[in-house]
Amino acid sequence: MSVVILGSGQLAKMLAEAGNEIGISSTFVVKHGVSADPVGGLGEVHRHDSDDQAQACLDSLPNVTAVTVETENTASSLLSLLSESFPVRPNTACVVACQNREHERQLLDQLNIPTAPHAVAREHSALTSVVEQIGFPLVLKTLSEGYDGKGQWVVESAKEWESLDQSTLTLPLLVEKKIDFIREISLIGVRSPEGEIRFYPPAENIHIGGILIASFAPAANLSNTILQQAETNLTKLMEHLDYQGVMAMECFQTADGLLVNELAPRVHNSGHWTMDSDVTSQFENHMRAITGKPLGITQTQKHTLMLNILGEIPAGLSAAPEPFSLYDYRKSARPGRKVGHLNLQYSDSKSLVSALHTLAKVWPNEFVQTLITQIKD
Repeated sequence: MSVVILGSGQLAKMLAEAGNEIGISSTFVVKHGVSADPVGGLGEVHRHDSDDQAQACLDSLPNVTAVTVETENTASSLLSLLSESFPVRPNTACVVACQNREHERQLLDQLNIPTAPHAVAREHSALTSVVEQIGFPLVLKTLSEGYDGKGQWVVESAKEWESLDQSTLTLPLLVEKKIDFIREISLIGVRSPEGEIRFYPPAENIHIGGILIASFAPAANLSNTILQQAETNLTKLMEHLDYQGVMAMECFQTADGLLVNELAPRVHNSGHWTMDSDVTSQFENHMRAITGKPLGITQTQKHTLMLNILGEIPAGLSAAPEPFSLYDYRKSARPGRKVGHLNLQYSDSKSLVSALHTLAKVWPNEFVQTLITQIKD
């Protein structure tokens, strides 16, 4: 079996590595000028400057089982073109629905899946009335190209709004109520071509500046009511879209239940913990689902912490201290960029704190120290 991955970042890397373990080879189709360092040695890299060139790349490959993406920001025109000749999984409609925040909200509204109150302002003349309709505090979001906190502005009060230079805002914008949430959780599911759906335990996520820093899985003290709501909502989405592969749903947990914040039609950062648990990783299960192989196990009682490494991998982490596992994405250093992650399996809070103390000796990271303090308290 052979899968074509559109992209060459860390998600493409981990998909290809997982595929290799189960006899699925990978080829990467990548735009000129985009680094392919993360996927070096994992398969052929074909470059293109246009949709037609990408199509020609695929036409030259024998026996393509499926085409998949590592980001929802893959051009819809390319996906539509390729889907005429190859099985694109998840299908083009799934990916396109998640490229635009307005379309995503429309999909969720259509399926009666709760989200934060929202409206779209298309012109500056309507912006103030939309802001008044939603009320403060609120979040302004671009409709596309938003990830890792990009394209978002929090406005806490009318005073902040009045002091904001509105002429600098590029419309249209999604105007959304800022939610007072208990915590952020994500649910990852995988659906086979036959419609079988399996869920991983939800993870509790910690973001700083809109960037995911840590995930704890399974999320602690999650009620059956919340779990059922999450699984019901993701089932609705996957069945409605005739989804194939792994899908992630990020949510705010509030006193009244879950509000869906974001969807990802792909493997997701908050699922990287699956690489070191006793489950089939999200990467392997995605490759299984899109090629028609039986799905692997997704449930576990073991506890895993995932920590993202931003900017560059510190010298002290060149070899991760026991009992951590280090994943280096082979990406160049850049402030705020995800360049790797650490996974840790732990049995209880005592063993978690002990491991974090060990980590802090080689990685004097402020967030690690904060985690230690919070867990002790």
